Amino acid sequence: MGYAYAKILIEDKHNGNVYNLVGEPVTQSDLAENINKVYGTDLIYNSITVEAYAAERKAALGEFLGTVIAGIYEGIKSGANDVPSDYVKAAGREHKSLFDMISDFKAQ
Repeated sequence: MGYAYAKILIEDKHNGNVYNLVGEPVTQSDLAENINKVYGTDLIYNSITVEAYAAERKAALGEFLGTVIAGIYEGIKSGANDVPSDYVKAAGREHKSLFDMISDFKAQ
């Protein structure tokens, strides 16, 4: 996403345009699988209910912030962020694959 934001800032052709920038959807299972491939780990994603997540976050972060974070989790789980993206239009290239992003991070 940072790449697209940088292109918007430095290229005049983006002036006055409005973009909906979201990344490619990634499941937690996909994330764990790709981290395992790159780092040679054995992470396992265990799904929990929104209610259990909210209780855990409230216990760790307090009522207000826990509720906010749990609301984000609930929105992700319900597909609230599954919207079309203008990433390619803004960045001028396709997204990197999840595997490539994790591999690039490891190389740093």
